[in-house]
Amino acid sequence: MFRNVRTEPRRFELRSRHYDPKQKELEERRRKIEEEMGVHAEEGGQAPPKRIDLKGKRARRNSYTKSSRSSFYRLLIILAILIFLAYRGLKWLELLEPTNPFR
Repeated sequence: MFRNVRTEPRRFELRSRHYDPKQKELEERRRKIEEEMGVHAEEGGQAPPKRIDLKGKRARRNSYTKSSRSSFYRLLIILAILIFLAYRGLKWLELLEPTNPFR
């Protein structure tokens, strides 16, 4: 009979849309790591610009093109084998003599 009756009053919990404790913790951890690595922010509050690694991009692009080329060749070989097997299967079916059950 009294199952749905609350024993304590309702509480109001204010959650600000501008304050995120996880984001604040992440920023604090990032700042500590940057200090340990020796990356210091300039007076403007921004970290120094990162150097663009063109060799890494080129190496990734070359590996991607190499892998896509090898997968294309593999696909061609598989298709050639399947077409050859289909051709041989049709030739084999043509060689079979049709059997007449009413002879």
